[in-house]
Order: sequence, then structure tokens, then C-alpha cells
Amino acid sequence: AVRLVSLACFPIFIGLGATAEWFVPVVLGDQWLAAVPLLQLLALAMPLYALGHLMPPAVNALGQPRVQTVNALIGLAIMPAAFLVGVRYGPLGLATVWLAAYPLLFAITSARALR
Repeated sequence: AVRLVSLACFPIFIGLGATAEWFVPVVLGDQWLAAVPLLQLLALAMPLYALGHLMPPAVNALGQPRVQTVNALIGLAIMPAAFLVGVRYGPLGLATVWLAAYPLLFAITSARALR
């Protein structure tokens, strides 16, 4: 499942981020041009976000729901703290802290889940 999701998500999201300045006006219209930098930043974090959703069912199926509960609590500590920092800089700040904080969260929760 990880290989299949990676095979699909990494090229799609990286490609979306790379072509956002052409994609947005064509698909969404010129009124969405201000969203291009946000889309470019978030597209870099989304492949890990997609992979992160594969772990909870696997951990629970192995009879370790406590691991996933602690992982969720770690996410509850990291992401809101990052958002409190990023919100001071507006939407671009929020997208930037998402790009910075989510890979950290993914690394921590993956290490815990893979044990």
C-alpha cells in the first residue's frame, strides 16, 4: 500500500506544486491566483500526509491502538503549536509551518508505529 500510494501521490503532488502557476488560472480562474504560493507549499507536504493515513489502520490491526492514540496526542501537541506561530504571518505563514511541522510529526509517528 505504501508503494502504491507513493507511486501515485509523490508525482501528482510534486507536479501540482511545480505547475501551480499555470494550473490555478486554467482550472480555478484568475481570481485564485493569490492561492498559487499556498498550493505550491502545501503540495510538498501532501505526499507525507497521504502516507500518514496508512499507519493507523495497520497499527490498530496489529492490536496496538495505544500507539496510535499516543501518535494522535503527539500530533495534537505539534500541529496546533505550529499553527499558533504561523497564523501571525497569515495564510502563507500557515502553509509554511505546515510544510515544516508535518514532516517532523510524520517522522516521529512513523518511528513509533514502525516499532
